This record gives sequence, C-alpha cells and structure tokens, in this order.
Amino acid sequence: MVAITVILAAVIAAFVLDMGSGVEQNAQAGANVEFDSTNDEISITYSSTQNADYIKSELSGGSSNTAYLCSPGSKVTYGSSVTTSGEVENSAGNCDGTTDTAPSSVTVSDSTSYDVIVTAVKGDTQTVIAEESDTL
Repeated sequence: MVAITVILAAVIAAFVLDMGSGVEQNAQAGANVEFDSTNDEISITYSSTQNADYIKSELSGGSSNTAYLCSPGSKVTYGSSVTTSGEVENSAGNCDGTTDTAPSSVTVSDSTSYDVIVTAVKGDTQTVIAEESDTL
C-alpha cells in the first residue's frame, strides 16, 4: 500500500512539475520613449533585452510610421527627418545584423499630438512594453 502511494505521488508530482514547461513566456525588453518639444523630436531607444528578438515602434498622430529596432542600443528619432543609429529597419524580416532599409521618412511637427507604442517581440509572442502620448 505504501509503495502504491509513493508511486502515485511521484506520478502526480511529475505531471504537476511538467505542466509549466509548455507555457509561453512574455517577450521582455527595455525601451525609452522621449518627447522633446523644444526640438520637435520623438526618440525611441531599444535600451535592453531579456529575451526579445527585437522591438517594434509604432508612431501615430500627425504622422505615422513603424520601425523595427533590432538590437539594444538602436535608436530612431523622428523630427524634421528620420534619423537612426544601430540596426533600425522598416520590416522585422530585415533584422539580420545589417541595416538594409531604414523606416520611411516622416516629419513630426509642433503643436501636434502623437502616440508611441513599443512592443517587444519574441517569435510569435508580442508584449507592449511602453505606451506614451504627448503633444510637441
């Protein structure tokens, strides 16, 4: 009887401990969003990664644009033109270690309201990591 109880407890423990292995983790990364009303600029910086493949930055308001920041340290700045540093792409498929195609040029302007949503992406999992709104 004791042997059956021990075996049953071991089977249940193995089942319970293994249940969490199939759970998908959230994509995790750090990003900074900065609204500079003095210079009429909006900057998004990929500051750190825990497990994300890349981050996606979506700008909407007076102008709209999507940029993919492929590695920590990458930055996109919207102002009178679009400037980038690091690997910033116009398509997630281009995150391959080389800058292929920068995001399309947009201009942000004074006295206009903008929204920025930054999403960390790991495979098919997407997690919003920053959501900012402001008027320049």
